[in-house]
Amino acid sequence: MRSSVVCLIVGLFLISGLICLAPTASAFNAPEWEYGCGPQDHSVYLKFSYSGIEGGFLNQVTLWLFRAHNPSMTGEVCADSFDYDPPGPDYDTQTFTYSDGGLANGAEYYYQLEAGTGGIFDVFSVVLGPMVPSGPPSVPQNLQAEVKVTAPGNPIPFDVLLNWDAPSDKGGSYIGSYNVFKGTSPGGEVYYHRVVPTTAYEPFTYYYDLPIDESHPLVPGVTYYYKVSAVTKLDREGDAADVSVAIPRTSTPQSFSAVASGTDVILGWLAPSDTATKPIHSYKIYRGDSPGNLDCIATVDDAVTEYRDTGVTAGYGYLYRVTAFGPFGESVASNMAALTAPTPPTLDVTVDTASMYFPSQMVEFNVLFSYLGTPVDPTSCSAVLYGTSHGTGGVNLILTGHDAVGLYGFSIILPSHYQTGPSTLLVTASLDTGSGVCYGASMMDLPTGAYIDQFNAVLASIRGDIADVSTDIGDIHFDLAALDAKVVDIHGDVAMIGTNVGIIKTNVETINGVVSTIDSNVATVKTNLGTFMVDVAAIGAKVTEIKGIVAAIQTDLGVVKTDVANIRAQVTEINGRTATIKTDIGDLNMDVHWINATIMKTIGNVAHIKTTVGTIDVDMDQVDTNYIPWAVEPKTGADPAIYVGIAVLAMSLFAAGALTRGPGRCVGHSDVGKRKSRKLSMPCKLL
Repeated sequence: MRSSVVCLIVGLFLISGLICLAPTASAFNAPEWEYGCGPQDHSVYLKFSYSGIEGGFLNQVTLWLFRAHNPSMTGEVCADSFDYDPPGPDYDTQTFTYSDGGLANGAEYYYQLEAGTGGIFDVFSVVLGPMVPSGPPSVPQNLQAEVKVTAPGNPIPFDVLLNWDAPSDKGGSYIGSYNVFKGTSPGGEVYYHRVVPTTAYEPFTYYYDLPIDESHPLVPGVTYYYKVSAVTKLDREGDAADVSVAIPRTSTPQSFSAVASGTDVILGWLAPSDTATKPIHSYKIYRGDSPGNLDCIATVDDAVTEYRDTGVTAGYGYLYRVTAFGPFGESVASNMAALTAPTPPTLDVTVDTASMYFPSQMVEFNVLFSYLGTPVDPTSCSAVLYGTSHGTGGVNLILTGHDAVGLYGFSIILPSHYQTGPSTLLVTASLDTGSGVCYGASMMDLPTGAYIDQFNAVLASIRGDIADVSTDIGDIHFDLAALDAKVVDIHGDVAMIGTNVGIIKTNVETINGVVSTIDSNVATVKTNLGTFMVDVAAIGAKVTEIKGIVAAIQTDLGVVKTDVANIRAQVTEINGRTATIKTDIGDLNMDVHWINATIMKTIGNVAHIKTTVGTIDVDMDQVDTNYIPWAVEPKTGADPAIYVGIAVLAMSLFAAGALTRGPGRCVGHSDVGKRKSRKLSMPCKLL
């Protein structure tokens, strides 16, 4: 029907070319025509109506149809004839149709209709033409599809260009348009667009498919199927050529990785290898805590293949992906990289509790600074002591020394109100590493007051005036006075020390214990912790020597000299040159020389001997009179004449050089103990 209409239009266009021959008799009317291409190719379709003139004298008319290739009808042939024979006198209109087949497509044909009656022709004659029979065109040739990237900045990043050549057979007519069909599966193409000429000429043989809206989709990664058919000016459509094209998708970045760098995360990747055909405009970085929960955190230019993520929380786990973005949209996401955000390297600040010392009303300690395990001198450091029971203000400690790399000493004289309770020490420091500044801090409670027991303090040892105390913050050193230390017992060389953090046994040497005096069986011991009275037996006291009135006492705490009266020394026996001495701390056998033994008098066979440790009466048979001297002065209780005679004799001997004096003895006189007679070299003069 569509072809018939087109042919009809063509026929109407050609009606101006009709050659009309006026009828030779007024009894005939001119026919009304419709004509055009036949329903099949190689044919012409003719339709005409005829009616007689009312009042005419002829009722029966023969219509003759002639065909020729020129308007002058030269060489015409009779195609057919038709009889007009109205059934009644009203000369009704009759319609005739004729399909002239077997014609050559594309050739021009002219038709002439003549009417006649009773052998009379040329009553009228009409020439129609030219008419060109046509068929459907053949398939468009060389159909191709190509994805084209547009210029940067174009709102339409790419399109699909369809190119083809005109059909080799146009169906005996001209190409009036091309129909484009599109789909996403073979055989699923539907009508999409019609390419029509912009001038009187045939239409272009190309088409740009632009993704301008949802009705014109071009999705990266999708393959599209196209068909193109040709339509003649006589509205005859031929078969379609087909082609398919895959819309590329931006390629995925390669070798995506995530590594820690200080406190940040460094992301890196490689550009795809096919950026020449699938350009990249930018990269998008995604981050999240689960594969299905990643958000875009940054977009970088195509020349950048690294990104530093500074917005991470130390110790928190993150997942990362990266995509490339270009004219063909966003790529498939890269491989996933997982990383726990690094804990930032810090400047390690360690208070050396082993060096912590609490002298009277002071605090001293060392601080060690290190970075990544290596001692370093910090760029800055400070130490502040805060009292937990007296407000929030603090006092700054003084930097007292720098003994080695990373080793600093601090000290402070405690204000009086800091001595009433524990305090908190805060040491802070910073270090410029060259790639940034890192910080460190150490905070700890200190037993600066009388609350050392709150730190689970236990007395560990005593060294002189210093007590080593184990606490839950480490070993700390205190002055003994700060712990109210005192000696509670001494036994042997072991002293029992009581403090406000417990009792400890220690060698008395550690507290500089020295026996200062001994009185009877009580020894006075002086220590760093004061003077302590102890039984001499507890310290193993034993007299080792007596010289005159001085006794040497050996104890576990050393040797002490004391007056013999303090140990109640008493000579109990003299035998020859040996004296037996009894004391409160033991008996002692000594040479009588050391106790200054002197015979004071004799009564009968008994000698009365005086020593520095008392007097004793001894049988003269036990006395070495050559060693124990006689007293020069006369003594009561003896005959005075005897002493006068002895004196005169001694003086005579001295004058004669026969009497000499030695230490503790008189050489040249007879052994009195043996009562031997002795001849004198000079006479004695009795007074």
